[in-house]
Amino acid sequence: MTFSLTRIGTIASGIVLAATLTATPAVALPQQQSTITLRDAAGLLIVEGPSDGTPMFERAIAPAPCPSGYNTSARLMFTPEGGEPIAISADTKLADPAKPAELTPEIPFIDVAGGAPAGDLGIQCLANEPDDFPNPAPEMTTLHVTFPTETTYRVDPLPVPDTSTVTLTVDPVEPSTAPATVTANVTVDPAADGTITFVDATTGVELGSAALTNGVASTELTLSASATIKALFTPADARIVAESESAPVAITIAGVPAPAPSASATSDTNTATTTPEATTEGDLSSTGGSVLPALIALSAAAVLLGGGYLAHKRRITNG
Repeated sequence: MTFSLTRIGTIASGIVLAATLTATPAVALPQQQSTITLRDAAGLLIVEGPSDGTPMFERAIAPAPCPSGYNTSARLMFTPEGGEPIAISADTKLADPAKPAELTPEIPFIDVAGGAPAGDLGIQCLANEPDDFPNPAPEMTTLHVTFPTETTYRVDPLPVPDTSTVTLTVDPVEPSTAPATVTANVTVDPAADGTITFVDATTGVELGSAALTNGVASTELTLSASATIKALFTPADARIVAESESAPVAITIAGVPAPAPSASATSDTNTATTTPEATTEGDLSSTGGSVLPALIALSAAAVLLGGGYLAHKRRITNG
């Protein structure tokens, strides 16, 4: 949504705000490049939360730096559906104008929504005039939020989930005897919650699992032979972070090699199915040329048979 500044007002908290009388729809841009993202103190995406909380989120991050000429400071605005923009943060000086603005709300949605079912959160870039009067940029990036209940909000549409990185370490990696008990430690970045499943990287057999809390999980695994394992991450909320897996880690038990793959597994991986190419009408190349000689022989036989029949008929007639 694109806004043009037409008047200045204030709210009870004493924050100077810019309100508009006109609004025109903005061109839809790719989400990853055009959407404000909301994050908590740990840096995780936020897709819903309490609309009466302070703060409702730790940071609202712009998708791109403020435009040149309007990159002195920035503020958060909220426009309730059918209403006018209201500032919900103080004007914040940008420490590095080359980076996207990051702002923390100071007024909860519930105080400014006015009972509206939805609204738009915006980051407004500012240029401070010589008298320190903030001059807002003619446009601001917005994020649509809805209110399923009076005290909760939800981002709509949902952002693209963050990618995740899984790191697996095992101790010891060279046990001396079998069965061997090893400790598997996992860290996930970002520090999300979820479940870690440990599997044999060769056979896919599950070896164990552990709960992931704040990006950390640990458990003991018992192995009867050498194996290569990996950790699979399943997020508690797939809306904020994507699943992923670790690089495999080889565990070697002295004198006890990993079992050979089963015959069925070997057959599945080594057997290929060949489908013959379709033959178009009149195309004899796929038969190796064997059809054409056969047709010629049949034609010759038909000629001979026909000649014999005619000769036999003439003998009967003349007799």
